[in-house]
Amino acid sequence: MTQRTRNLLTLPAIAIYIVLVLAFSHVPDIRAVALLACGTYMLLLSAFYLWRSRPVRQNTLIGELIADLVIVGAMVFVWLRTAA
Repeated sequence: MTQRTRNLLTLPAIAIYIVLVLAFSHVPDIRAVALLACGTYMLLLSAFYLWRSRPVRQNTLIGELIADLVIVGAMVFVWLRTAA
């Protein structure tokens, strides 16, 4: 996935975050939940992209896996921070 495509597909994730935070502002940990929802959206989007674009070049696969690891790392960080 090119960086331009990833940036365009990130816009709905930002919209999801804003809608969740505004709609459920009375929930104490809504920002963490919204971030986890955005991360899940991005991971599913990446998996769908890899599934639809077979065969995948090795460079593309490595780039997608690195991006997914960064997203998962951010999600784990948010989860650990809210669990403490």
